[in-house]
Amino acid sequence: IKELIFEAGNTIDILPGAGINSKNAKDLIDYTGCKEIHTSAKMYLQPDSNESNFQFRKDIYDFSNTTAVNINEVIMLKEIINKFTP
Repeated sequence: IKELIFEAGNTIDILPGAGINSKNAKDLIDYTGCKEIHTSAKMYLQPDSNESNFQFRKDIYDFSNTTAVNINEVIMLKEIINKFTP
């Protein structure tokens, strides 16, 4: 990814994705020099959970699972991106 971003220069934006979360986003940004990242911020969670900071939906690929987006994770990722991207 780092090499692709370097080679692309300002011609196109390369967005790293898959497995990016608030725990590894800063290291990824620092290492690759990326300006943007792609993340779903999703996790699998039981719909009977009492967590109020999650939004639920059925997984479009596996209807036996329910995915949840943690709103706090999205907020943390936005803060990291705004603070550390060029």
